[in-house]
Formats: sequence, structure tokens, C-alpha cells
Amino acid sequence: MAQRSPAIYKRIVRKVGSDLLPAEVLGSLKKPLPETTGHNKEVTSGSSKSSKIWKPSLQLKRLFNYIHDENIQPKGSIYSIRCVDKMGRTTKYQIETPYDNVETGKGGLWRGKVERMYVQLKRGGVRFLSPEEENKIKKTSTKLKKV
Repeated sequence: MAQRSPAIYKRIVRKVGSDLLPAEVLGSLKKPLPETTGHNKEVTSGSSKSSKIWKPSLQLKRLFNYIHDENIQPKGSIYSIRCVDKMGRTTKYQIETPYDNVETGKGGLWRGKVERMYVQLKRGGVRFLSPEEENKIKKTSTKLKKV
């Protein structure tokens, strides 16, 4: 029968003595010991291991990407999709994630497209509108709103 880490920790402290060991050593003793043996973590002799295994709930989520100018559908857990949203949408997440961590072919393809678009933007240069051009656009938009 497997013992839990608090019992092992208490036995070690009882044998050695807590006043003899510094606090750093006691802390390092606690780290490698698991709190419990856990479900399906330790295989015992025989076939007493359950047949159920844990799988994350993967979902397809439609996210709009301005660079691709289309909805992309990454498959991921709710946690991973929330991480993408926190990071500042899909484009920033795709750029900051290293190629080693991109596990799917679609992810690599999307990242390649994003990098290609940024290279094209750098070559063409970003041009801002002059104040006169902005005023013209405002006038035409107000005319269209009135109609």
C-alpha cells in the first residue's frame, strides 16, 4: 500500500529531528514527495488500474483574424483559448509562440501567413493619411449617413 507524502515526511522528521535540519532542507524534502499517489499515476502489480484516462475537453472555436481576413478555427481547451484572448488575440499569440511549440500543421500554416503579411507590410511601408484626406473621408461618410 502506498503511503502519502505527509506520513513519509513526518516519519523522516521523527527519525532525524526537525531541530537538526535547517528549514531549506525540510522544504526540499517536501517538494519531491507527491501529496497523494493519484488516480492512474502508480501502476500496481496486477490489473487494478482503471480503464478511464483523463483527456482535455477540446473544442473548435471560431476566432476572427484580421491578417487572414477570415475566421480561423483552432482546436483547443477552454483554458488555451482564454490564454490566446488574454495575450491579445490570435495574431500576437501566433507570432510570440515559438515554432517548436506549434504542434499542428494548421498552426504552422497560420503563423507562416502572419509572418508573410508582416514582411509585406514592412516592404511596402505604412502610410498614414494626411489631415486633408481624413477630412474628405469624414465628409463623404457624413453624406452617406444622411442618405
